Amino acid sequence: ARIESCIIRNNNSKPAGNGGGVFGRPTIVDCEIRENHAGSGAGVFATGPCTITNTIIDGNDSNNLSDGYSGAGVYGPATLIGCRITNNIASEYIAGGTHVPVGSAIEGATLVSRCTIFGNVIANNEPAPGAGSGALRNVGLVENSILWGNENGDLAQGSTTTVRYSIVQSGWAGPGNLTTDPLFSAAGDFALSAGSPAIDAGDPASPVDPDGTRADMGAYYYPQFQPVAVVRNGSGVNPVSYTSNVAPQIGTTWSANVDTTLHGMPSALTYLFASNAPAQLLLPYGELLIAPSPLFLMSVQGAPAGFATHALTIPSNSSLAGIVLPTQVAVTTSAIALTNALDLTFGL
Repeated sequence: ARIESCIIRNNNSKPAGNGGGVFGRPTIVDCEIRENHAGSGAGVFATGPCTITNTIIDGNDSNNLSDGYSGAGVYGPATLIGCRITNNIASEYIAGGTHVPVGSAIEGATLVSRCTIFGNVIANNEPAPGAGSGALRNVGLVENSILWGNENGDLAQGSTTTVRYSIVQSGWAGPGNLTTDPLFSAAGDFALSAGSPAIDAGDPASPVDPDGTRADMGAYYYPQFQPVAVVRNGSGVNPVSYTSNVAPQIGTTWSANVDTTLHGMPSALTYLFASNAPAQLLLPYGELLIAPSPLFLMSVQGAPAGFATHALTIPSNSSLAGIVLPTQVAVTTSAIALTNALDLTFGL
């Protein structure tokens, strides 16, 4: 099966069942698996190889009032890529039982890549010294990931896990590994802040991040897109009269000038349009270079002495980084003429 863009929440297979949220070996993409309850694998119990990508696995509970229930987030031979595995609870020792090592977050996965694993805990009514549990147990390879803030350490004692190019708070030998604070953003969403040591610290042989820079560690890369306004003029029939004054940087005011004299209209009005996609449509009054709908914004300015200045306030929101906004201006008096386009890439 393929499970995509779903929320799987608050399901229960207690007292002794496994896989409170998912049981089997599906492909899981862009999901949230939260607050499910079971024996082992409260979030996902993989009965065979399966792939879990870009998914939040949070707050699942394998504490079953018994002993040795493991992998509260994921149990079994799964491949996890770009996932956030946080705040899951497993149990190794309850009320006089045997000390059994478990993985509070993940047990038995074959690959954990570009994941953030944080705040996973062992539920004990009594301390269990030497039991050897950790966030991960019996995992094959961990790469480009962050393991931080997990109770009882990050990897179970005796693990033969290969870890490389990852932040491991409790330390683990391997190329490129760090023990420094990943400096998550203050928003609590496990995004990286600007000074994070995880930025550009992933395996240099890994695919680059969407911004074209070296891979970061963790589930969420830090966008490093450069702000730029690119002139685009289709087949070239429109005068190039619309130019950027400053780079379209997030949290600032971007502005552009329009020289209406190049259209023979020194006293014209200018209409700046922003849409969701580029276009190329020849019209009687020039070439339309942005999609006619939906229009995200419109700015109207006069052109004293033939020059108009348009300004756009770009919100201080890092999630806008890398977004491209195609814009174009219409110049009009008794006639209409179209300018070149400017494609704005918002950057930090």
